[in-house]
Amino acid sequence: MITKKIENRVLLNIPFVQLKNQSFKVTAYPYFTLEPSLTSKTEQAKMPDISQYQQVDNKEEKAVISFIQSFLDKYVSASLEDMAFMMKEPEILTGNYQISNSQIKPFFKDKQLFAFVTFDVIDGETKIGHKETMTLLLKQRENTYFIETIHHYLGGI
Repeated sequence: MITKKIENRVLLNIPFVQLKNQSFKVTAYPYFTLEPSLTSKTEQAKMPDISQYQQVDNKEEKAVISFIQSFLDKYVSASLEDMAFMMKEPEILTGNYQISNSQIKPFFKDKQLFAFVTFDVIDGETKIGHKETMTLLLKQRENTYFIETIHHYLGGI
């Protein structure tokens, strides 16, 4: 007699309501369902069509890339107070992270300077990484730049 092992993943559903005193009440018997797929069949978002944007000249491109590299380093290491000097609405990624493999593509659209940014965030403890994307709307300020708006996706211009 051959025994065949079959493994199924299911999700335990527990219907409940939250009560006023911050407690919960189970409203029906728990039940199982098949585990839903957490991935989509659609492709990952691609870089927007850049043909509609104007190229940044070589000198400004180097300055923008340098500013954004500095921003990314501070994004994982600085305080919100420090970031206020770089961006209108400061935000940081708290924890022990490093940035690697950054790709920065600055452009103009209707005299608005912006950059598409893709980079890897590596957890300093586990060494596990994930990819992040941003669109940064920039404004020239004295001898540097300032981030007016940050979108955590490519686009939004």
